[in-house]
Amino acid sequence: MPIFQSECYVVVTPDSDARHITRFKDENGTIIEVSVIASDVTLENHEVISRAASLMNRAASPYVSRPIFSFAYPDGKGGELALVQSEFPTPEAARAEALRSAKDLYDEAVEAGQQPSGWAVKVRDNDGKQICEISFDDVKGMAVASPL
Repeated sequence: MPIFQSECYVVVTPDSDARHITRFKDENGTIIEVSVIASDVTLENHEVISRAASLMNRAASPYVSRPIFSFAYPDGKGGELALVQSEFPTPEAARAEALRSAKDLYDEAVEAGQQPSGWAVKVRDNDGKQICEISFDDVKGMAVASPL
C-alpha cells in the first residue's frame, strides 16, 4: 500500500490508557489505523509513524505472497534428490541461500574425507525456470555469509 498521507495523535481512553493512533491513507482513500498503547507520550510524530508503519508491515507480511523457489541437490548418481521449496523475496536472496547451502555441503563432504565435484545446488523459480546452478568449485575456499 503506497502511503499518500499519514497522521498521528494521542488519545486517552475511558480507562485512562494513553494510545498513539496512527492513520495511514493511500491514494485510493483506503485507511488503515494502528493503535498502540503509548508507553512514551513524548515521542515525536515521525517516531510514532515509523513504529506504526513497522507494526503494520509485520502484521501484513504473512499475507503478502512471496515467490517460491525450488532447490535441487545431487543424489550422487547423476540425478537430483527431492526438491526443497522455500519462499524468498527475490531471486538474488534465493541465490544467496543456494551459495550458503552449497558451501555447507562442500564443507561437510571435505570433513568426511571426500572431494566433492560437479553441481551442488540448482534453483528454479515458480515457473520451473532455472535461475542458478552453484557448483562445488564455486564455493571451494569461499566464506559465505548467511543471506538473512
